[in-house]
Amino acid sequence: MENLNQQTIHDVWQRVQQKPTPADSPGLMPLIIGLQQEASILNALYKRTNRTAVQQLIKQVASHIACIKGMMNLSGQRPQDTPLPHAKNEPTSALLRRGYTNMLGRLTEYEKRTSDAAFGPVFHTLAAETRSALRTLTELSAEM
Repeated sequence: MENLNQQTIHDVWQRVQQKPTPADSPGLMPLIIGLQQEASILNALYKRTNRTAVQQLIKQVASHIACIKGMMNLSGQRPQDTPLPHAKNEPTSALLRRGYTNMLGRLTEYEKRTSDAAFGPVFHTLAAETRSALRTLTELSAEM
């Protein structure tokens, strides 16, 4: 019995000293919320411009949300349900600026996590896709 308690104590300390997984860090739920905000902005842009490129960005954001939720599930966490935001009624140029700024912040977060032991390669791929999305928004901005 005493040996079991020592083993339990040892196991607990091993877990305490482990590096946290991405889902344990405070940044994943805010990433999902930020992605939902981006989806809202992109939906508003799509309604105004009806551009295929914007529709593809919407699909990409949905894929990123699913991927991050999957990382949370694989880490033994359950993503919280959050209310979906609605884009404000603002000019197209302002929506493009907000979308670009949000994506740039998300790229920074992804790049910070590329060295993560468990999900670093996934964050690397998400960062590359986000760079491409930033380029697409920049091109759309030039056409508006």
